Amino acid sequence: MTKRKVLRKLKERKSNECSYDRFIPPRKFIDFDQSYYSVIYDHSSKTTPDILLQDINDWPACNYKSYLARLINYDFNSNHILPFNSKLEKFNKINHTIHWSVKPRQKPMIGTPWAVLDLPNFMSTFDRNLLDWGKSNYIAAALWDSVYLWNSLTSKTIPIPNPTSTAIRWNPDGLSLFTASRDSIKIWDIETSKPKNNDHTQRHCTQISCSVTAVDWFPYGHTQVMGCNRGSIVIFNEDGYKKIVNQGQDVSLHHSIVSISFSCNGRYFASSSFDSLVNVWTFPDGLLYLKIRTLGSTRGLAWHPVQHSYLCLGDISGSMALWNVSNRTIVAQYKPSTKNAVYCLAFSEITAELVTSHFLYNGLTNHSVKSELNVLASFDRVVDRIEGQFDDVMLYLKWSPDGTQIATAGADETLQIWNFISQSKITKKSYRKINHQSSKDICLSEKFKHIIR
Repeated sequence: MTKRKVLRKLKERKSNECSYDRFIPPRKFIDFDQSYYSVIYDHSSKTTPDILLQDINDWPACNYKSYLARLINYDFNSNHILPFNSKLEKFNKINHTIHWSVKPRQKPMIGTPWAVLDLPNFMSTFDRNLLDWGKSNYIAAALWDSVYLWNSLTSKTIPIPNPTSTAIRWNPDGLSLFTASRDSIKIWDIETSKPKNNDHTQRHCTQISCSVTAVDWFPYGHTQVMGCNRGSIVIFNEDGYKKIVNQGQDVSLHHSIVSISFSCNGRYFASSSFDSLVNVWTFPDGLLYLKIRTLGSTRGLAWHPVQHSYLCLGDISGSMALWNVSNRTIVAQYKPSTKNAVYCLAFSEITAELVTSHFLYNGLTNHSVKSELNVLASFDRVVDRIEGQFDDVMLYLKWSPDGTQIATAGADETLQIWNFISQSKITKKSYRKINHQSSKDICLSEKFKHIIR
């Protein structure tokens, strides 16, 4: 190195040196854009409000703040406006709590209802399941003396005589409808509108005054798991296979079954009853795998569409819990700060956002205030909401075949269909529909079919 270069470096080092005062920092190292951002936006509050008290516009504003901070290289972990050192800390992106795999929306999307239908004499009770939306685009609703099928695309209506219905459920391909009444169970062919098992009337189990109250189909076959008002759970298929899964397994048979739900890969199914107990069973052997005690009767059961062992529970105390069934651990919990009840849960197959049906109460008078639908990216973050549109409890959240719409129904005898996400959004990479069946799951499903049949 030449003498001239050495003198130049010494001169540059001397020019960069700065004397510090004990009270006045050097203005040379002040980032005025970052300082202005720190003054305007207060980041001192670390507590997150309850999801029922959050404003749905807070999430888009938070995204904007994050984008703005990234442009000016702002560090959320730093509270210094006038730094004493010359080294600017690198920007750290906001890390939101992630409880499950999800692709949340960047701004609210749900507006006014796409369609509103009247359901006269709709028997909306806590322990019955009388509404479903099948893959054939028919919405089935059990009214007083019949089950009515309504096509959301053509508005075609098909009545099926089935008085005193207690449970209905479409099969996975939407071509067969399971219906149960007080004295029989039937499977209807949608093309002929006639029952497939018309030659005989079947009972659920051997107990007196037994009627099916909850049912779900195995995702890859023609097998149903049914629960009755006497508390028994039965695996049944069209070939006549029948097995009572909770017989002799130290499970009470005196409480009505409220909900039954299969995991997306068919390895487990969960059941809940009035006794504040949720049981997880293995399939197809029907062995009790996990017993979960909740704070109240649980109607909301939702399996994650990608993380197949993740089960979300919501009870009438307003509490929610996310369980990893495979290792029997709790992933996350939610306890409300206000008095409310959770009546229904549903994961979106497209975005994996969790949709919750909350019924809010007045803490002083214990009277109902309102019912609202919340779209959650986690247990502490609301990204969309519907409120002021429901006069009573919402007991049903049902997805359209393509997952872009959701139907709500409850005690107000009204069915409302909402555009959950735009059709054009599905083509984008951020909202690409999740592929549920990996090669391993397909092989496993074929094995299940062979065993159960």
